[in-house]
Amino acid sequence: ISRFKCCECVFDLIYNPARTKLIIDAEERGIKTVGGISMLVAQAAKAFEYFTGDEAEIGAIERITKSITQNGKNIVLVGMPGCGKSTLGALVAEALGRAFCDADDEFTKMHGISNDYIYFSTFDQEINDPEALAIKLSDRRTGIGGDGIILVCPSDVADAKMRIFNADGSEAKMCGNGIRCVGKFVYDKGLVPADKTSVTIDTLSGVKTLDLTVENGKVKTARVDMGAAVFTPSEIPVSCSGDRMINEPLIVGGDEWMVTAVSMGNPHCVTFTDDVDSIKLSKIGPLFENHHAFPDRVNTEFVKIIDDHTLQMRVWERGSGETWACGTGACATVAAAVVNGYCKKGEDITVHLRGGDLVINYTDKTVVMTGPAATVFDGEVEI
Repeated sequence: ISRFKCCECVFDLIYNPARTKLIIDAEERGIKTVGGISMLVAQAAKAFEYFTGDEAEIGAIERITKSITQNGKNIVLVGMPGCGKSTLGALVAEALGRAFCDADDEFTKMHGISNDYIYFSTFDQEINDPEALAIKLSDRRTGIGGDGIILVCPSDVADAKMRIFNADGSEAKMCGNGIRCVGKFVYDKGLVPADKTSVTIDTLSGVKTLDLTVENGKVKTARVDMGAAVFTPSEIPVSCSGDRMINEPLIVGGDEWMVTAVSMGNPHCVTFTDDVDSIKLSKIGPLFENHHAFPDRVNTEFVKIIDDHTLQMRVWERGSGETWACGTGACATVAAAVVNGYCKKGEDITVHLRGGDLVINYTDKTVVMTGPAATVFDGEVEI
């Protein structure tokens, strides 16, 4: 027996091995069905038998579908491991106009200007112990390779929810490059309607709104309202004597650095320098990350001012080390550049990172980030 949910209704699919038939048993059990879905399943079973000459027995129909879960009006179907995508489950999905996937712990490798994560949907599969999984799969020699994993989950308050786990297994509150990829994930995989190019994503830092640029049915770029930059020490958090830490000295590794502390839903320490390329980030980065002034550890941005509309940045991310890009770091960098007088408020600032460019616009009320999102490949992994 497989019990499925759709919107607020529930129905059962029962396979009877003795009869080698698929039975749709919702009405007999007095459970309300959603109009047309049970009929579509039955039609798909008949279509399978017609085109293959085989009855819809358990092996052929990949145990029909393991689960249909809900997110508003969006339904995702998932088959059992090894089912393939050309049998009954795919026919059901096509009839419903929804995505279909094999249930073998499917993932999608994606990146935002080389800030790469491994994405799992929990709309149609369960991911247990994501902390350990992030450590295992992020290894670039023995795993899939990435800066961590991101779970794309159902949400009661948004189109989807994202959970971010760094390469060391720690959970992050926010990831700017990651959220653009989540926007692409939910759109490209049909978790939101095709005509919906403004989506909401729930994060540990609140619900964020994304405006998607779509070309040929796929998301190319996303514009994200990242919320306000926060300079209040207790909300970052950072230990300091004043009401803000802006261009204040901090002793790290025996040297004095002038730093600005800011939160974009996660803590950042921004320092401006004339040469970011020669910094030995593998040495100084961990010292910043674990500095006693930052009780929750910190992401650190090393920034060169090119002009009042252009910045160059390298980043050491807590839990991941040096990454080629950090979206929240770019937002924090522009916020710090504005309050330090290097850039102007309310203007587009281009941030050059090792993986590519982001465009950031900072105001007192919010920070808006625009940048690309890309799919590298889809795959399956045995967990």
